[in-house]
Amino acid sequence: MSQYFIGTYTNWCKEYCDEQFFKRLGEIQREKDTAVWIVDNTDPRKHDYLNNIAALIRRYMHNEQTFMTNVGVNHPDHKFHHNVLESALHIRGRFLTGNCEYLLIIESDVIPPVDLLSRLEETIAALPDDWGVLGCLYYEGFHDYSKTGIHETHHALSGCKVYKREVIERY
Repeated sequence: MSQYFIGTYTNWCKEYCDEQFFKRLGEIQREKDTAVWIVDNTDPRKHDYLNNIAALIRRYMHNEQTFMTNVGVNHPDHKFHHNVLESALHIRGRFLTGNCEYLLIIESDVIPPVDLLSRLEETIAALPDDWGVLGCLYYEGFHDYSKTGIHETHHALSGCKVYKREVIERY
């Protein structure tokens, strides 16, 4: 069993890259036979994106290791923020019912390398025991791609990030 539980939240607005994303997610999943939980936060009254996701899962992923749900949120203001919050809480809850050591969040418009899990394992092995969150470089213009190695920071963006179990349990 993998030490990673991969969670991703998505919305119909990410349809422009969903084929590329789910193909890559399937490749990452196969590397370590990893469970994936997908949360669609599209309002189902406006668009049935869950059927699109189901087709992509059948095409690219291990169906027996991939799970999905919809948490369409109906808030009159700041709907995006509520969708992300509800999606993240849903993924957190699913993660906590299992026994994986790490929660890996990959947003559905971030296309990480196929060997992401191996790279993370190598990086985690080099971290001090008291680490809690590991953010990956993925956002050109925000992240400094000229840096190499591990760097402390005051923040990590949510696009591709690993949490140690004790952090998720505690916070």
